[in-house]
Amino acid sequence: MHLVRPCVLLSVPNSRRNKLDELTDFLNNLDNSGSIKFTYEMESEGKLPFLDLLIVRNEVGDVKLQIYSKPTHTDQYLSFCSHHPIEHKLSVVRTFLERSQSLVSDSHDRQLEDAHVEKAL
Repeated sequence: MHLVRPCVLLSVPNSRRNKLDELTDFLNNLDNSGSIKFTYEMESEGKLPFLDLLIVRNEVGDVKLQIYSKPTHTDQYLSFCSHHPIEHKLSVVRTFLERSQSLVSDSHDRQLEDAHVEKAL
């Protein structure tokens, strides 16, 4: 298992939430078009989603990476029954498997993610 030591804090004490709110407001006011929206999420049960990763921290402070999908994610991708070129269909599979191989840090989690990709596609 490959564990990563974090270089940033994954959790923020409650006393700092006001500062985070102020920072988030400041960042959101930098872009007048409203096309970029900054948010933050607090760590819950040692887990913190970031983009398409789930950062999981154990009791010792070591971190492992897993693939993250929102609870509302439907696992619907390009159907192999569609009239898209075969290259497009295969690239969906290849992209998800390469993402699993390059981002997931634990071999057991990688096997679970690969099985999930196989089932979803």
